[in-house]
Amino acid sequence: YKVYHTIHPDNSARLGTAIIIKDTIHHCEMPKYSTQEIQSTAVEIRTHRHSILVAAIYSPPRHNIKKVQYLKYLQKQGHRFIIDGDFNAKNTNWGSRLTTTKGKELLHAINEIGCLAISTGKLTYWPTDRQKIPDLIDFFLIKNISPNFVNIEEGSDMNSDHSPILLTLHDRIIHLKNNPF
Repeated sequence: YKVYHTIHPDNSARLGTAIIIKDTIHHCEMPKYSTQEIQSTAVEIRTHRHSILVAAIYSPPRHNIKKVQYLKYLQKQGHRFIIDGDFNAKNTNWGSRLTTTKGKELLHAINEIGCLAISTGKLTYWPTDRQKIPDLIDFFLIKNISPNFVNIEEGSDMNSDHSPILLTLHDRIIHLKNNPF
């Protein structure tokens, strides 16, 4: 495996992102993206059909990011991408219990650039502070990838205050099972 990481500009040990990728997957690391508001690590994966940028993102909760800042980041990600991480942006459109200003701004950027936010619809953040309420702040953004080829599920590893979410990208359309009635 190879590990690629991006740290916060102030060199803080607790902020930033990382991607761990198997050596046998044909890939290359993309330029790091590190601002006070967004840290992101990305690799481009080359398949027999096309290339896909896969990125991990972290956006600290204290920053109120505007649509222009999100657009600047998203436009650097290219034509086809999957971005996953802790956006710290809440919006009922991707399953959060409420919509914040940061979530509204991200939704405007998503709509303008033509990508989709997809999630399990289940809580991903479990705060240790009893004054805070669990919510969904970890999700995927996809662009030029049909959701018909994507399966998302929650992971069970609870070594963090965030639940892992897993995305599987298939090379054929996923046929959903009908619920019995």
